[in-house]
Amino acid sequence: MSESKNIPLEQVLANALMKSSFGPKLESHIALSLAASESRQQLAKTVQEPVRDLQKAFADLIADMVSAFAKLPGELRPAMRSLVGLGWFPSGEMGFSEIHAFRQACDAGNKVAVDQAMVDWLRTEMPEIRKRLSNRFPLRHQILDAAFAAHESAKYELSIPVFLAQVEGMCLEVLGTKLFSTKSGVPVTRESTEALSRMELSEVLLLPLRELHGLTASKASRGNWPDAPNRHEILHGISTDYATPINSYKAISLLEYFCTFVAPRLDADWPRI
Repeated sequence: MSESKNIPLEQVLANALMKSSFGPKLESHIALSLAASESRQQLAKTVQEPVRDLQKAFADLIADMVSAFAKLPGELRPAMRSLVGLGWFPSGEMGFSEIHAFRQACDAGNKVAVDQAMVDWLRTEMPEIRKRLSNRFPLRHQILDAAFAAHESAKYELSIPVFLAQVEGMCLEVLGTKLFSTKSGVPVTRESTEALSRMELSEVLLLPLRELHGLTASKASRGNWPDAPNRHEILHGISTDYATPINSYKAISLLEYFCTFVAPRLDADWPRI
């Protein structure tokens, strides 16, 4: 008895436990738990490194995206000016890579390639363009339908004036000012864009409302844009050679530009559809 008194209590409990029916099971569970714990630690080590690598790769990607976005206005500005200089207007549905490709063709002096690329894009997108215009300017639906019918029937002498008149009406509706009016050689629409011009990307996208171009040019400066139709000459009966398929598509590109770039940025109640 004296010897048993010297046995540590932990040992007595362990011996009793092992003699019980569930002792071996418990020991097995403990062993399994220890093994599982080691496995979890190993798994954690196995997972942590790839996760750290993934986090670094993601951080690098975000940094690259931020850098690319910061450069975007500087790259987009000449593209916008090049296209508008030829009487074409980009769409908010275009990718920036597409706009950049159009700009490269412009800079190469390949006007035929630019015209064909823009016509191809507009022709492919035409059902969606018409849908967007009808949804967002429902009161103009009937007039625009008639103009598009004239365009499809190659009656460009009818389609072009209607397209230009309607986009001017849209501008009055959204901005409260005429799209093609100028004051002291500056588009009157410039004032409407001042608040957004502090954001460099928006300022670039709204350049056609902030700078003169072929459609808005006065008689004195019209020669600077020989490839762009001029709204004043067309609607006032001065020009008699404007009725070409290219000019009709250019007018459609202006409608699409206004509907996808301008109105969504300048009309707080613009439907997001």
